[in-house]
Amino acid sequence: MSIDIVSISKRFGDFSALKEVDLSVRKGELIALLGPSGSGKTTLLRIIAGLEWPESGDIRIDGESAVSSGARERRVGFVFQHYALFRHMTVFDNVAFGLRVRPKPLRPSAVEIKARVDELMQLVQIDWLAGRYPTELSGGQRQRVALARALAIEPRVLLLDEPFGALDAKVRKELRRWLRQLHTEMGMTTVFVTHDQEEALEVADRVVVMSQGRIEQIGTPEEVYAHPANPFVYEFLGNVNRLSVEVRNGEARHAGLALGDIEGVRGASGEAPVYIRPHDIEVVPSAGGPSTDGEGTVRFIAAAGPTVRLEIETPGAASPIEVELPQAAYRALALTVGSRVTLRARRGRLFAARAA
Repeated sequence: MSIDIVSISKRFGDFSALKEVDLSVRKGELIALLGPSGSGKTTLLRIIAGLEWPESGDIRIDGESAVSSGARERRVGFVFQHYALFRHMTVFDNVAFGLRVRPKPLRPSAVEIKARVDELMQLVQIDWLAGRYPTELSGGQRQRVALARALAIEPRVLLLDEPFGALDAKVRKELRRWLRQLHTEMGMTTVFVTHDQEEALEVADRVVVMSQGRIEQIGTPEEVYAHPANPFVYEFLGNVNRLSVEVRNGEARHAGLALGDIEGVRGASGEAPVYIRPHDIEVVPSAGGPSTDGEGTVRFIAAAGPTVRLEIETPGAASPIEVELPQAAYRALALTVGSRVTLRARRGRLFAARAA
């Protein structure tokens, strides 16, 4: 099913949670609502689900307005961050709950319920836990039970609110891969909320970046990461250096590093901020001799893992410039704290007011 969100606004007292939000979710698409706390992403998800009502605007499901319909009429499956499982029920009974509470004319038989629940538990790989209670499960197992319960009612759309937020990093990574595979197999329209940039970029077909009740950018993971629409998106999606540069005659200059391909320079003038990813900076050992412009000093090295993070103090930056290097490149440079280096930015993005 498709979902169209049309000029949705929502207030809680004096706080504007959503401000005329427009979004279209295509049938079978997996969309991530990504943003910091207070950006409006969970409020938007709950409005789609029918758990909150907007002040204005419309929700259209497969082209038909659903803004006056409740959650049951919309047939959505909702998975909460903290599972919301019934502690006094077994795994089997939790998954079967939505089917058992249907109105009698629509309720499947006991045999049909058992077949459906057994099928779902196998799908999410918890069939061997059928007789256990939630307190006997790990966090990852509880999340799978919650997902199976949401799928049991055969929803038209699946909504997930920070589905992996309460889990440790290793389990989150495993479940992200599993969710992507499950979505591919089922082809169900899915919207999930997260504040984890890596999670959104890895799992979603498209990412919706939100801030202060508005949508800042919509695009594929590659589009929003490689071509951020504004400074907020640039800084929110991964590590970035924000440096003040001087733009003259179509060229950006910075005392601490040489600047290569900087997008947005044309038409700009004067002082402006430039945004550069740490992995887009090249490091070259200095030849020695008197200190010169563009030369910096290594002040910190974090060498654990496949990527080495450096903090380099330069004359043109108020705070150290962060650089990321592959282990092989780091070893070849033989850097230590105190090493003097020259930096060159291969690419970056400048956001500035246009010259008059």
